[in-house]
Amino acid sequence: MDRNITNDSSFDELLESFLSGDIEELFHDKDKSSVQLGNLLWDKMPSVNHIKPLFYSQFESCQYWGTYIVNEGNDDGRELMDLAICLAGSHFATVRYNICSALWDFWNNRFIEALILFLNDRDEQTRMVALSLLGQIPVKDFESIVYKLKKDEYTACKLRHSIEYFSALRANNVESLKGIIQNTNDEVLKKVELLRDS
Repeated sequence: MDRNITNDSSFDELLESFLSGDIEELFHDKDKSSVQLGNLLWDKMPSVNHIKPLFYSQFESCQYWGTYIVNEGNDDGRELMDLAICLAGSHFATVRYNICSALWDFWNNRFIEALILFLNDRDEQTRMVALSLLGQIPVKDFESIVYKLKKDEYTACKLRHSIEYFSALRANNVESLKGIIQNTNDEVLKKVELLRDS
C-alpha cells in the first residue's frame, strides 16, 4: 500500500490520497495495493455521497473507483447516477465500462443519449454491454433510441442487424428472426469470400 496509508487510516485520509494523485501510479502499474486501497475507501465511506469528489478528479483511479462503487454498490449507487453519467464521455475506457454496466441496474430514459454514446464506444467490451442493454430496455425507450439511431446513418448502418433483430424479437416475429439471422450469416460468408479472394 501507499506508505502513508494503513488499514487504520480514516476515510478522509484515504480520499485525500486518491485526490492528490498518490494512487494514480499504483493504479496504472496494476499494483494490487491500489485495489486494496480502493476497497478500503469503499469500506470506510460513511455514505455513497462522500465519494462525490472522486467524480471531479482528472485522475483515472478516482473516476474508476467512483464509477465502480456506483456500479457495484447496489441501490446506494442510484443516488450518484446523475453524477456518474457526466463521465460517459470520459477518456478512460475503464470508467465508461463501469457507467455503461451501471445502466443495467439504474436504467432511466434520461440516459438514452449516454447509451447511444456507448453503442459507438471505441472499447469493444463497453459496446457489447451497451448492445445487450439495448435489447433489454423498455419498449418505449427502445423505439425512441432506434428513432434517434436511424437519424445518424453511420450508427444505423453499423447496428442495422442488431436493431432488426431486437425489433423482431420484441414483436415475437419468428419468421423475421430466422430471415435476419440467415441474412447476417450470408453477409459474413460474403466477407470471408472477399478476404479469401484478395
